[in-house]
Amino acid sequence: MTIAFTIPGASKTTAQRKGVMVRGGRPMFFKKKEIVAEENRLIGLCRCFRPKSPIEGAVCAKITFVFPFTKAEERKYRDMPNHITPKTTRPDVDNCAKTLMDVLTKQGFWLDDSQVTCLILIKRSGWMPAIHVEISETS
Repeated sequence: MTIAFTIPGASKTTAQRKGVMVRGGRPMFFKKKEIVAEENRLIGLCRCFRPKSPIEGAVCAKITFVFPFTKAEERKYRDMPNHITPKTTRPDVDNCAKTLMDVLTKQGFWLDDSQVTCLILIKRSGWMPAIHVEISETS
C-alpha cells in the first residue's frame, strides 16, 4: 500500500519551538499557540488521506518540504516558473518533520511512529510552498 498526497503551504513553525515555565521549582514544557495552530492545520489537511486502518508493519516515509523563495531568490528565478532549489537555511529539516510525523500518528496512518524504518526528508525552496508526503509499507 502506498499513500501519496500534497499539503498546500509550508510552515516555519517547528516542534522545537516549545515553551517552558517553572512551577514549584520544576520546569514544565508546553506547546506554544503557533505549534497547536499548525498541528490543527495539518490534521485538517491530512484527514482525508488517512487509510481505513493504520499500517501495522514497517513503514517508509518520504517527505519533501517546499518553502517559499526568499526575496533574493524571487529576483534570481523570476524567469523560471517551475524552478525548485535546495534550501540551506533554517528551519532544520529534522525539526520540520517532527510535527508532521506526530500528526500522521494521531491521524492513524500507522500505529506508532516507531514503525517508520525509512525516513527520507527533503527541504527545497520554490514558487509553490507545499509538503509532499509519500508513505509506503516495507518488508
